[in-house]
Amino acid sequence: MCGIVGIYNLNNALVNEKELKNFANSLKHRGPDAKGTYINDNQNLGLGHRRLNILDLSDLANQPMLYNYSRYVIVFNGEIYNFLELKIELEELGYKFKTTSDTEVILASYMEWGERCQSKFNGMWAFAIWDNKNKSLFLSRDRFGVKPLYYLNNGDKFFFASELKAFMFLHQKNIPEFNYSNFIYESGNFSNSAYDLTEDTFLKNVKELNPSYQLKIDARKNIELKKWWSTIDNLIEIPKNYDDQIEKFKILFFDSCKLRMRSDVEVATSLSGGMDSSSIVATINYFKKNREDLTNTHFPYNSFILDYKNEKDSEVSYAKSVIDNTDVNAKFVNLELNKIDPEEIIKSIYHHEAVLGDDGLGPWFIYKNIKENGIKVSIDGHGGDELLAGYSGYPRIAMKECHFPLDCLTWLDLLSIHLKMNDTSSQESNNLKLISKKMLQLIKSKIIRSKKRNKNSYDFFTLKSKKPSILLHEDISSLTLLNKSLYIDYHYKSMQIVLKKFDRLSMAHGVESRSPFLDWRLVTYLFSLPTQTKIGNGFTKRILRDAMKGILVNNVRSRIKKKGFIPADELFNKTMVNFINETIHSKEFYESEIWDGKKIKKFLEKEKTIQYKKIFRYIQIFYLIKTFKMQTK
Repeated sequence: MCGIVGIYNLNNALVNEKELKNFANSLKHRGPDAKGTYINDNQNLGLGHRRLNILDLSDLANQPMLYNYSRYVIVFNGEIYNFLELKIELEELGYKFKTTSDTEVILASYMEWGERCQSKFNGMWAFAIWDNKNKSLFLSRDRFGVKPLYYLNNGDKFFFASELKAFMFLHQKNIPEFNYSNFIYESGNFSNSAYDLTEDTFLKNVKELNPSYQLKIDARKNIELKKWWSTIDNLIEIPKNYDDQIEKFKILFFDSCKLRMRSDVEVATSLSGGMDSSSIVATINYFKKNREDLTNTHFPYNSFILDYKNEKDSEVSYAKSVIDNTDVNAKFVNLELNKIDPEEIIKSIYHHEAVLGDDGLGPWFIYKNIKENGIKVSIDGHGGDELLAGYSGYPRIAMKECHFPLDCLTWLDLLSIHLKMNDTSSQESNNLKLISKKMLQLIKSKIIRSKKRNKNSYDFFTLKSKKPSILLHEDISSLTLLNKSLYIDYHYKSMQIVLKKFDRLSMAHGVESRSPFLDWRLVTYLFSLPTQTKIGNGFTKRILRDAMKGILVNNVRSRIKKKGFIPADELFNKTMVNFINETIHSKEFYESEIWDGKKIKKFLEKEKTIQYKKIFRYIQIFYLIKTFKMQTK
């Protein structure tokens, strides 16, 4: 896990070595263990790397790494979990290896299979390979966008980097300006009718290489952007029997967990007490309990649990239940919201980058503590909700698939789940089963036609938001209504926000976040399953809950309610009140050309009850711009 950068002067100008080193060292937080740069013989291309040592801790595995008599040069950020299996396959083809790293396996794979090697990788990555013979540069990003990659093409020069902030460390003449109109889109209320994934960023002309895309610059400096993977094109045939579906799921999920334990350094887990992270911890403990022989793996001995002091609706009791039934040690991250340092908030904003409207302080403090305990890898539960319909709105979507009166019992079950997840009493759910068919249809109509949310986003910007480019070039009409919603959320909407957040906040502390729910084999399998396998029998995530019988403690396996990292009301309306007010009343904020400071101040003075979370994103934008600009001086 690392930070990568590159400069390719398309006009054949010489690469500025100082600029290249500054560019790479801006990502020191992502790779504190080693650094390196490479400039080609023509001196018009430079690659930079900051390394976090995870696999093969020797200097031989440092990057940029050269291969095949220096024909190929790579800078790589991520992990290829199946590198051992690929290494054996390549050795049988005659390849020899000098390291035990996955980086060298990528190079050999690219030499053998070309760009088709991407489909053979199981992992998370963003990498660039320079071909000295063909004078071409190849960039690749993993299937689901776990690892980030951004690029800037100004015609004469091409730059790429792992994070947006790195572009602030270029030579003054190459630093991009801010794209303020895109801040509006990033900070707005995301609607279900729009796709959130876009190439555009809040830096002008800086694009995101989107998930499952590759970019190639050939010897003539032509740039080709191509999508190399589509989940919908790789769905599989599933077992018809539900018990067989469970067994297939367990095989895939177990193997996904095993692969993500491969490491040459200590590994931990992050445990919330929810189904996803709890299932991972329980599964890994199952391996240990059954003494499974796992090569090149580290069993996590510590699980980090966020504990909000005096929090009335804490999840800690569920996390403790998991720990009490495993051999994993609990490391509690005790957090008192009224003692959070504003400087810590500003730091998290700077590293959070484009994910606005979300404080991110929960994961910030989790990964900070993991780092302070000398651990570099955390196995986390991201992705389970978007694959297995874990959010409260999904049962309501599944209800639309039902046909009355044939699916009456199924609809009642889904309605019961919907009510439980939305704080409705179980008594009301039971009473509904006694209502006549005609009344059920009326209730169905009322439930599905939910009230519109207040769309007042307190938008004080003077600029108008431009409509972002939509990247849904896939035909998902064959999916069920629920799977369509999940597919969009996983590939284009909420999951992309989650991945951005957890990559930035983990790597800010030099910690690698891995998630078994991001294994492509598991993803293609779960999107091939019918709705009733995911929601039914009184629960969301039905197949996961049933697969965890006898492995995960029952009070966690049967819990319904979901909870976020930090109690938002207390955080924004108590902890951050002074911080937000002081920022808004500062001269710099008040006189900003981006928004109407006078209008914001008047709003604060006029409103009796202020929802500070709704205006926190303006605070984020303010400090994001301020801290980014500080790097250019």
